[in-house]
Amino acid sequence: MDSMAPGTVVDLLALAEIFIGVTIIAGSWIAVLSWFYETKRMMRWRPYAFTVTIGFSLSMFFNALGMITVVNGLTAWTDLLFNLTVLFMLLSFFGIGMLARDIASLERLGVGLKRLEKVAFTMQPTHEEKEELGIPCVDGLLLEKPTKAPMVLYGEDGTHPWRLGQHFVVTGLLKGESCIYFTATRPPELVIEQLNDALGKRGKKLEDFKDSFAIVDCFTPFAGLSEHETFLLGDDYRKAGWKYAEADPRDLNDIHTAYRDARRLLGFKPDIRTIFDSFSGVIELADPHLLYQYLLHTVTAEEKFRYMSLYIVRKESDLELMRYLVSGAMKVTLKDGERYVEIQKMPARYRSGTYKMTDDDGVVVTGLKKSPA
Repeated sequence: MDSMAPGTVVDLLALAEIFIGVTIIAGSWIAVLSWFYETKRMMRWRPYAFTVTIGFSLSMFFNALGMITVVNGLTAWTDLLFNLTVLFMLLSFFGIGMLARDIASLERLGVGLKRLEKVAFTMQPTHEEKEELGIPCVDGLLLEKPTKAPMVLYGEDGTHPWRLGQHFVVTGLLKGESCIYFTATRPPELVIEQLNDALGKRGKKLEDFKDSFAIVDCFTPFAGLSEHETFLLGDDYRKAGWKYAEADPRDLNDIHTAYRDARRLLGFKPDIRTIFDSFSGVIELADPHLLYQYLLHTVTAEEKFRYMSLYIVRKESDLELMRYLVSGAMKVTLKDGERYVEIQKMPARYRSGTYKMTDDDGVVVTGLKKSPA
């Protein structure tokens, strides 16, 4: 029986080395990119793109070097083991580097939050500026203008709390204030369209306020591929001249960074209106261990920088979570097809009780028509 020629053995080992090496390299990096898609979502892994490219290139280089230098069976298997060792070292360093970066980022955020937590309940507003809120049904119950401060608005299903948020934003823009709009439930193009309609009733359009309006997109980064093909992306808004930032609603550190980016886009102006529509999406998805500290940090900073902010929530449990952290709390409910509004707390004097709302988002105060028992 003829024995297999030595050259044939070397060729088979070389082919085996090539096949196994390329398969493992491709599979490993596909796994890495899949992890990015699941944890960072589409378009959220750009900061790591350089690291991914270098790691993959080095893996392929060492595998190609192994293909060229195969001269006998021993070398083939030695090269294969060497390439696999290098590959797993690269993946390990890559993974450790990403983990360290995320941990360091969270630790920096956590340290800052803890420092602010110590003064959160003792810090007094550094201003006594009062400003019209701009929400008709709430302004109708106020006996004086409220102090600029963070507030929460709970809207039951069917009460259209986003419409009340539009009044809040439109009032600020028309008064010459800057506004930051966080959207977590609707794509930015829909928010822009609806604000355009609201401003159109005042003879204006949102394009007139591009220098004083910034939008933070917490909707599109969380969407899947089909949604990305349907909705506009960040570059589309920037090319159109909008001040745009984006954040993953599951990542409080990402939201914190986007908030700072939006302030930077507006030139770090001191008087800014901020609206979170809706913050219930963030509460539901965010890390519960950091959420409370994050709220303490944000609310304290908003008071310090004289921001009038409005957190829209859609769950009563979210209202209870936030009402003790903010200066104002409002509740809109639905009974027998009619909407009713109640101010639960406010940095101003107001009428207590629950009152019927009108179709144009105002409130019925003549005769103090309260809601039915």
